[in-house]
Amino acid sequence: LNFKNNKKSFNLKILNEKEYLGTCASLINLVKRVDFENRSILTINGDILTNLNFENLINFHRLNDNDITVCIKELQLKIPYGIIKQQKNKLIDEKPTFFLKYNVGINIFDIKRLKKLNLNSTKFKGMDELINYLKKMKFKIGFFPIEEKLFHFTTKEDVLSFKKNEKKV
Repeated sequence: LNFKNNKKSFNLKILNEKEYLGTCASLINLVKRVDFENRSILTINGDILTNLNFENLINFHRLNDNDITVCIKELQLKIPYGIIKQQKNKLIDEKPTFFLKYNVGINIFDIKRLKKLNLNSTKFKGMDELINYLKKMKFKIGFFPIEEKLFHFTTKEDVLSFKKNEKKV
C-alpha cells in the first residue's frame, strides 16, 4: 500500500502471522522478510495514545546514532506509609517518594544492526527480553524522555478514566 499526503509518502507492507507471535517476534520476522534499505523501524504498542512529536523522536535517534531508542516517561510514586528498610542506621523511611523511569512502549530499532544478528523469533517472549539481549550484544541504546501526553489502555479502568476525562485531552 502507498500513502501520500502533502509532505511525504509512506509505503506500508502487511505481513500476516499464522499464529500470534507478539511485537518482538513480529519485529524479528519483519526484519528478516522485508528490505528496509538500512533504515530504522518504529514500534508502538497498540494500547497507547499520545500526542508525541514523532519527528523529534526520529531526529533524536539519528543525531545520537542509536541502535535502539527507547521512549521513557518518569513516574513519581508517593508511598503514604512508612517503609520498613531494615538497614543498620535506619529502620523506617516515612512516606518516601520514588522517581522511576519506565518504557512507554515506543521504540526505534536500527534495521541494519538487527539483520546482522540473524535473531530467532521464538527466543524472545517480550520486547524487554530483546532489548536486554541487545544491550548484552553492545548495541547503543538511547532513552528519549516523553513530556507529551501519554495514555495507556491496559485495564478497563484506564478506558473508563480516559472517557471521563477525554474533553480535557
